[in-house]
Amino acid sequence: KVSAPEEHCVHILAGHNGFVQCLCTVGDVLFTGSQDCNIMIWDLNNLQYIGTLPGHRGFVKCMAASLSRKMLCSGSQDKTIKIWSLETFSSTKTLYGHTSEVNSLVLFEGSEVLVSGGEDRSVRVWDLNTLAMLASLEQAHLSGIFRVRQLDSGDSFITASRDRTMKVWLSSTWQARRTLA
Repeated sequence: KVSAPEEHCVHILAGHNGFVQCLCTVGDVLFTGSQDCNIMIWDLNNLQYIGTLPGHRGFVKCMAASLSRKMLCSGSQDKTIKIWSLETFSSTKTLYGHTSEVNSLVLFEGSEVLVSGGEDRSVRVWDLNTLAMLASLEQAHLSGIFRVRQLDSGDSFITASRDRTMKVWLSSTWQARRTLA
């Protein structure tokens, strides 16, 4: 027997006007991104709503955060990546470069880069100090990229695509090392 979803639920956080597409935690704060184009902020200590980060013009599809940099990054269906200050909860910069929706973001541990993957089949690498694009790997896959993750070694990362493949990339050269099909 499968129990009803509410039977063991501790608390429900409600507030978005669209499907929640992504979650990101920083310390005791939860960020939720939605099809309503907003990011909502929640306090995990008391499970209360803190506020909303408006600004995207399409679904918020992915987020990544760094507590040490006091930064939240969000990727959207509107083809942009927004950089948010965790001190002021305001947008500090909008990154342009993808030609379709941004599906995945990862902040590299021990590095100064943000890597994004998009529906446009590209992987883009951004310098966290200048917020300039360092590299653009066009046609990294034959179809949209849904996930980008840094591997534990720290010197490589993996992308996953609708083309049913995963690719391992070297972060020192931004070259594909291997395709997993």
